[in-house]
Amino acid sequence: MTTLKEIMSPKSIAIVGASDDKTRIGGRPLSNMIEKKFSGDIYPINPNRDHVQGMKAYPSLLDVKDDLDFILVAVPSKLVVSVLEQAVIKKAKTALIFSSGFSEIGGQGEVFQNEIKKICQDSGLRVIGPNCLGLSIQQITFFLLLQPRLIEQLPYQETLQSLANREHMAVIFIWLPMKEVLVLDIG
Repeated sequence: MTTLKEIMSPKSIAIVGASDDKTRIGGRPLSNMIEKKFSGDIYPINPNRDHVQGMKAYPSLLDVKDDLDFILVAVPSKLVVSVLEQAVIKKAKTALIFSSGFSEIGGQGEVFQNEIKKICQDSGLRVIGPNCLGLSIQQITFFLLLQPRLIEQLPYQETLQSLANREHMAVIFIWLPMKEVLVLDIG
């Protein structure tokens, strides 16, 4: 089972749907990780590009030589199940899904969400999302936010910022529509 420590301190991250455009859903998190100098390995995944934001890009998770700790998913909902199946093969511990188009739309979206749930149950992969706006852990320069100023927009942002800036303390902020929570198990 993935621990909270493993979620908070990955040694490698793959961004599936990585984009050169720093304003897009797959470009902003990569830009944040580069700008904040994430200390682990970053693998942009984009089947249509050799390089993304100056980094070597890979066509799929399976093309990355090493195992992966954390997968950020920023692709259309119809591709998410396949990405998570690849994540399991790559021994990923956690996947964060920005993508929408699941139970909130019913029909096929609900089918996709049930498939994600089954993958989680069968493999032990921990999924944050779908429809997640991001995860930020300042002490280790781990910034996977769709909206970079998200914390500043919260009513208690001063408290969160002061807590986040204290040594040896991490503030985890995960914002999900509760209807969308698939597996929430922090042990």
